[in-house]
Amino acid sequence: MIRQRSILLIIAAAVVLVLDQLSKLWVVAGMKVGDIQPVIDGFLRLRYTHNSGAAFGLFRDATGVLSIISLVIITGLVVAFVRLGHPSTLATLASGLIVGGALGNLFDRVRLGYVVDFIEVYNPHIELNSTIYTFPVFNVGDSGITVGVIIILIGMLFTAEKTTGDALPTTSDGVISDK
Repeated sequence: MIRQRSILLIIAAAVVLVLDQLSKLWVVAGMKVGDIQPVIDGFLRLRYTHNSGAAFGLFRDATGVLSIISLVIITGLVVAFVRLGHPSTLATLASGLIVGGALGNLFDRVRLGYVVDFIEVYNPHIELNSTIYTFPVFNVGDSGITVGVIIILIGMLFTAEKTTGDALPTTSDGVISDK
């Protein structure tokens, strides 16, 4: 069973990594930095950017530190996966998505010194003090990481509900007891 889960993790990571790198190559070959191409007018567009930091412009020009953090996260996920013994199929898939996305961004940082971002959801936005804030520009690897984390959080929520519900002492008529 663990062998099948390992294969699922590797396949999920490989699919995200390959799609991430191919999509970045496509954007780099067809656009110049700063170019914008509408995809869904008023909502989604391609905007080619170089990101030397993390999401939301945090840690700009910290490629070395972010590369080390990525390696630690990837290693931690793989070690946790191996030590868990029998992770669920969804947890395995989610881990693969996160690992693939993190590897894609790590490859960019090591190879280029920055991450290629190009997907922009620019509407809706928030305007505060005459500054317009939109969702950060991202890539396929970022999407894999985000979807993987959401799957893990949802899994934790439903596991916590089951565990909490089963862990409460009840009387024979289903009423929670004082003990």
